[in-house]
Amino acid sequence: MGELSESAACLRLFGDDLIPDDITTLLGHEPMGSDIKGELSKTLLPRKQVLLSKTGSWRLSFERRRPADLNGQIEEIIELLTDDSEKPLREIQNGHVLWSFPRVL
Repeated sequence: MGELSESAACLRLFGDDLIPDDITTLLGHEPMGSDIKGELSKTLLPRKQVLLSKTGSWRLSFERRRPADLNGQIEEIIELLTDDSEKPLREIQNGHVLWSFPRVL
């Protein structure tokens, strides 16, 4: 496989019962975008339509990197979810915060 010239990463959480403000509080970061199921939301370019959200979402994008550095972007996401490398990752599942321990594969 050839070398990648650019990489992009994001953290996206979706769920019918997802409340974006709860995720923001748990992670301590504002999302780039969020929706609540059943509420109106604006779509991105090119049309900029207003649609009814089919599910809840919380989205955070990280800067594109040139040259590509997907590993570095994944590390940013992991740092967002942990206080330090000795603590477990926080998982959000069914409205609860669960803990799992990072593994190197």
